[in-house]
Amino acid sequence: MKKSIPILQWRTAEAEPIQVGDRRITAVSQALVLRLPFGGFVWNRPAWVTVEQGGQLRRIWIIDYTRLILWGLGLLSLVFGLLAFEGGTKNKRR
Repeated sequence: MKKSIPILQWRTAEAEPIQVGDRRITAVSQALVLRLPFGGFVWNRPAWVTVEQGGQLRRIWIIDYTRLILWGLGLLSLVFGLLAFEGGTKNKRR
């Protein structure tokens, strides 16, 4: 029987921990995987860094400024596109 592979997956992966002095540091990333019969798409992003020191765990979130800027530019282009479309339809009505 053929094994079913999910079309859409959300994965979390940890890198090998690094020992720095008395700290143990582990980087964590997340990936969105889309599989289609003719190919696929993978979108990776840094998520957080886990720091273990003295028996305490601390999670430091990574702010992905590139992703924030791209989402902002996409939203801005959508707004300007809608405004241009609305302006074009108003001129045709007159």
